[in-house]
Amino acid sequence: MRTNPVTTGTGAGRGRRIRLVAATLVAALGIGASPSVAGAVVPCGCTVNDPPITYARQVADEGGVEVFTMSAKGTGQTRVTNFPGFDGMPSYSPDRSKIVYATTRHSSQSSLDYELHVIDATGANDRRLTVHPAVDWEPAWSPAGDKIAFASNRDGNSEIYVVNADGTGLQNLTKSPGSDRQPAWSPDGKRIVFVRPSTQTLRKLFIMNADGSGLRQLITANEAAEESPAWSADGSTIAFSQRVGVTADREIHVVKADGSNIRRVTNRAGDDDEPTWSPDGRIAYAASSPESVLRGDIRVIRPDGTGDAPLATNEDWEGMPAWGRIPPPVTQR
Repeated sequence: MRTNPVTTGTGAGRGRRIRLVAATLVAALGIGASPSVAGAVVPCGCTVNDPPITYARQVADEGGVEVFTMSAKGTGQTRVTNFPGFDGMPSYSPDRSKIVYATTRHSSQSSLDYELHVIDATGANDRRLTVHPAVDWEPAWSPAGDKIAFASNRDGNSEIYVVNADGTGLQNLTKSPGSDRQPAWSPDGKRIVFVRPSTQTLRKLFIMNADGSGLRQLITANEAAEESPAWSADGSTIAFSQRVGVTADREIHVVKADGSNIRRVTNRAGDDDEPTWSPDGRIAYAASSPESVLRGDIRVIRPDGTGDAPLATNEDWEGMPAWGRIPPPVTQR
């Protein structure tokens, strides 16, 4: 039986925000409308060593959520998608020329459906990547650029899949009876960290090799819910959100890639979630208002907890940040 992640209670950290935002959009907009053509955009003004951030932002006067980009300083905020409904969960290709994201535009009035699309970072050449009546979302582009990992319930429960960047070669990596979500690649492309229930109510971080082998639980020293993992650029550390107890706020934490040395990074009222690493070791994250999960900004902080500051603060909701990588140097021949 197909599970609708927007209405069920299985969502991990970003899931609560997605469920509320997506449900609001579907109720307000209807779904299944014909997409409009993405408009012209202005580049964010980023340089090779100052990579941009892609993120999702609610456009209040239109009611939908769209993909945007901005510089690492929060300037040059640029709209990338321009379609009805929800476009979000973006992830850059390694060279930052393209963005993969999840969209609800293929839904019908009776069924909310997420599919993956790929679009140029300029907003041109949007194309559909997945074609299936199930939910395909939470994409993560591999460091080599040849594959995209994502979560899908096309086999009846949520699993981690990989597909070639051209849409071919689909593989189910996890094949588990649980609900596997939120994949994130190691910077060398050899491993994937993701979220899986360790009990009926507790979600934990797991790591596997890129082919699905070598599965292990990352943190076994506590009984806290762990969500939204993100690997640092040097591969040594994983950032994630964690909360203890059902009513506690989520906070950003970091842990070594071997599961040791867990440290808390944020300490704010409201949920702090969806961390993403800059190439120089900072963490951008989605900070929701303690008054409402539908209000949120993107902030940036150092992994030692210092330098916490807003990066993007608009009246519209913003979240799901993903920092671009610095491309490897070109070898001269």
